[in-house]
Amino acid sequence: MVEPVSLAATAVLLLSPYLVKAGEAFSEKAGEALADRTGTLYRAIKSKFANDSYAEQTLLRLEEAPDSKGRQTALENLLAEKMEEDGTFAEQIRQLIEAAKAVDTRNVIAYGERSVAAGGDISNTNINTGDINKSGDR
Repeated sequence: MVEPVSLAATAVLLLSPYLVKAGEAFSEKAGEALADRTGTLYRAIKSKFANDSYAEQTLLRLEEAPDSKGRQTALENLLAEKMEEDGTFAEQIRQLIEAAKAVDTRNVIAYGERSVAAGGDISNTNINTGDINKSGDR
């Protein structure tokens, strides 16, 4: 099974552009299928966080500033904690991420320890190793 930390990082990676573009505009840019899957992921997380004021506030803070690395990290940490406590929730998030990846024709997403993904022209692209992102010509 993929570690909750990796799943949480991937979930936030998918959610951030969705929150920046406020769902509807995101679907125009990313495609209807990816927007639908990302919306489902968002609703699953929001539902899990219901009745937990700290978790709700953490998600709300990311909604207010989805490009904030600090807020992304806060949600990643909290989401990983929730998945470590609830294996069923972790599996649900894993399945939702897989569903989103399956319809995402724009990006390649790597998650998991030491995973690697490359999209576009490898000589001028982003390289995501699953733990560290580097951009630039290689």
